[in-house]
Amino acid sequence: MPSFEEISSTTSTQPTTTTHSNTPPPSSFVPPRHKSAESPIGPRIDISPDSDGGVIKRIKRKGTGTTPQLGDQVTVHYVATHGTEGVLFDSSRKLMNSGGHSFKLGSSEALKEGMPRPRGWDIALTQMQVGECALVDLTSEYAFGKLGVRQPPRPGFTVPPNVSVMYNLELVECGKAIENMSKVEKTERGEHHITQGNTYFANKDYKKAIGQYELALAVLQTYTGVRHDVERQVNMDNDVLHARREIVRCLSNIATCYMKDKDKKTGDCQWKEVLKNCDQAVWVHDGGQVNDDRLLSKILYRRAEVYLRKSETLKARQDLEKAFICAPDSKAINKLLKSTIVRQKLEKQQRKEMFGGMLQNESGRGPASLYNDKKDVSMKPKESLHPSETEDTMWQLVKDNYGFLLSVLVLVVALVFKVTMLR
Repeated sequence: MPSFEEISSTTSTQPTTTTHSNTPPPSSFVPPRHKSAESPIGPRIDISPDSDGGVIKRIKRKGTGTTPQLGDQVTVHYVATHGTEGVLFDSSRKLMNSGGHSFKLGSSEALKEGMPRPRGWDIALTQMQVGECALVDLTSEYAFGKLGVRQPPRPGFTVPPNVSVMYNLELVECGKAIENMSKVEKTERGEHHITQGNTYFANKDYKKAIGQYELALAVLQTYTGVRHDVERQVNMDNDVLHARREIVRCLSNIATCYMKDKDKKTGDCQWKEVLKNCDQAVWVHDGGQVNDDRLLSKILYRRAEVYLRKSETLKARQDLEKAFICAPDSKAINKLLKSTIVRQKLEKQQRKEMFGGMLQNESGRGPASLYNDKKDVSMKPKESLHPSETEDTMWQLVKDNYGFLLSVLVLVVALVFKVTMLR
């Protein structure tokens, strides 16, 4: 049985390299000033379609990969600033899981909710190579124009109207859009992301590893027939089962990354994320009939650790017993299962000691009574009344209710008289 910190590895294919030439900017162009432009970078290149100076690229690091075309799926990293003071307003490195932002080139996809993608991006990215990092200056016409950007409930403008923006843009990778891929291409793309994630995990860069595994999930979940919850009959073709197994593996690896990525101050990890991904992995494994005992034992082991963290000993024991059936030779599972059984017995004994005294009387020999502090009250049987006493009682009732009875009598006489007159 492998270590439960193991991350599976797969093979991947590397993209081919192509080159692209750029045209020099017109002499009349005056670029916007930014703080980050103080350091010497590459020459300013006007790549706008009309050579109007709307899109200026300055290369920081040359790329060696392919050049994307409209319709390709690209993944980028970016840091965005606006105005002459270079005010930071967005960043993929700060706000995302560092796998990069992925989208279809030429589409109208937003960067995220409330943040549109400027049209200058697509122009710049079709002039870059994979691995290239560049500063891209956009005039307002190629950025957010007269409207600017608002992100309610945040007050004011995130990006004011009619201002230039600059992106520190890195093209991480590109390839065919997911919807245009064949099954083989989807498998290769998913395995490529998994391999990248494994590399980041080995270097203890867990956030980037999570980003790569999530990119792999985005590809593999579009595999035809892989969803077991939407088909009447589960697809059991070998290629579909392989894709489904890779999905389970990605979810398991993400859970492991969240468990390893501990807060430096508190030393704690994101237990909710660990539990969520383990639950999803078990659901896909069992519902999709993956039948990979080694993989399932690893997931159940991780989930049991979370249950123990939450003091849900019974659930932890149930998972560990299932994991033991899947991997009876695992020392880690055996050790944790034994300690969980001992812990469960101790918890049961503690509950008995805490609540057991409430169920004993003062002598300790029998159940406690709620009325131990009071003497038993003997109830006397009701005595029958003498006939004369009964008559006196009834006469007293008549006298007490004389007015009411007289009113009833008058009402009855009036009703009888009215009925007689109607006849």
